[in-house]
Amino acid sequence: MKIKKHFSIKPGRQIFRVLITPLGKLIVDSRDIDTKEAFFSCIDPNTKKVIFKDFQFEEKYWIGIEAMIGDIMYLHKFTKPDMPGHKEIIAIDLLTQKTLWSELKYSFLFAYENRIYCYFQKFEERDFVALDYFTGKIVENFGSDYSKINERYEKSEKEKYSNEFKFPDILTGIGIPEIFYINITHEEEVEGDIEYLLYDDLILLNFHKKNVNGFLQNKFIAFSRENNKIIYEEVLNANAKANVPGSFFVHRNYLYLLKEKTELIVKKIV
Repeated sequence: MKIKKHFSIKPGRQIFRVLITPLGKLIVDSRDIDTKEAFFSCIDPNTKKVIFKDFQFEEKYWIGIEAMIGDIMYLHKFTKPDMPGHKEIIAIDLLTQKTLWSELKYSFLFAYENRIYCYFQKFEERDFVALDYFTGKIVENFGSDYSKINERYEKSEKEKYSNEFKFPDILTGIGIPEIFYINITHEEEVEGDIEYLLYDDLILLNFHKKNVNGFLQNKFIAFSRENNKIIYEEVLNANAKANVPGSFFVHRNYLYLLKEKTELIVKKIV
């Protein structure tokens, strides 16, 4: 297999989140920490078509993505700036960037089977409801019954990621060809865990090693077991202060790499 250049996104700000919609579109949430502004971009990885770029909402910063169903993105605001509590639900059509509906009374819990599960916080308990994903209208009322909500939440977590996603695991050496470790790390001193992902004949790895300046270099490597050699490598962070995992994943046949927290590299595996 080969890893080919596809495209990259470099918004000029810190990339805060990277998400893939159920229909395969890429969402990038980038943020300017100094001006406190959030920008959202959407691209179709298959065609490389930009659906929208650097889109902003009326609330410039204290807003975030909760979930996605089809081509609808669900956002939240915060009860208070710098506080973790979420409030409101805003449904946005990705194709038009128009607000389909918004809900001020309820707060988001999770999305499952074309329904948005949410709650209203009372003094000592919560009231739970399910909203239609497209209209925002109440389609089921649970009152304060936690049991049904918990049951459906557990189901939603099990089905959260389709088999089109592949995420790395921590390398233990089990089931991996012994010779590859020396080839991969070049006998360099590795700090912390090595993340790996098997994709057909490829071994994809992410690891950290010490720099001469005392920081850590975060490196990604793609190793071909068929050819017994490295076919692609990229320094994802030249001067990391700590070992930070989770810098890559695969969706369908696309490899996503987060570089220096300011660039998203998308490669095609063929």
